[in-house]
Amino acid sequence: MLRSLLAFEIKLHTRQIGFWIAFIVMLAAGILFSSLDDFTAGGERVKVNGAIPIAQLMGNFSLFSIFFAAVFVVTGVMRDDTHKAVEIIHATPVKTSEMVLARMLGVWSATVLSLGGLALGTMLGPQMPWIDEEAFQSFNLLHYLQPFVLFILINALFVSGIYTAIAATTRNRTLVYVSAVGLL
Repeated sequence: MLRSLLAFEIKLHTRQIGFWIAFIVMLAAGILFSSLDDFTAGGERVKVNGAIPIAQLMGNFSLFSIFFAAVFVVTGVMRDDTHKAVEIIHATPVKTSEMVLARMLGVWSATVLSLGGLALGTMLGPQMPWIDEEAFQSFNLLHYLQPFVLFILINALFVSGIYTAIAATTRNRTLVYVSAVGLL
C-alpha cells in the first residue's frame, strides 16, 4: 500500500507547474554557475568543476530546499483540508501512518528531484560552447555525487520531515511558511 501511495504522491508533485519551474530554474543556475569561470571558489588554480566549487555551489543552493519543501508540503500534505476531504480519506482502509509517511516521502522526492536540476546543470555546464577549457578539469562523478548526497538529499529529508510534522499536527499553512522562514 505504501508503494502505491508514494507513486501517487510523486506523480502528483511532478505534475505541478511549480515543480517544473523550480527544476528549470535550478537547471539553468547549475549550468550558469558551473560554466562561467568567474564564479569559481578560491584562487586561480582551483578548477571550476573541482570538488570544492561544486560542493559550495550545491551547499549554497540546497538552502532552496527550505522553500521548495514548504510549498510541496502545503500542496501535498494539507490537500485533504484544502479540499474538505479529510473524512473521506480517513474512511478508506489506508492507515494514517502510511498516508503521512507516503506524503512526507513524496515531498522529499519532489524536493530532491527539483534540486536534481542543479546537479544536472553543474554536470552539463562544462560542456557548454563558451567555456574556457583551461578552467576545467576532467569529469569526476564523485565531485557531484558526494555534495548531492550530503547537502541535497539529507537537507531535503530533514526539512521535509519537519514540515510534514508541523503540517500534520497543526493543519495550518501559515505555520508551515513561518517555520520555513524561521528555519532559514
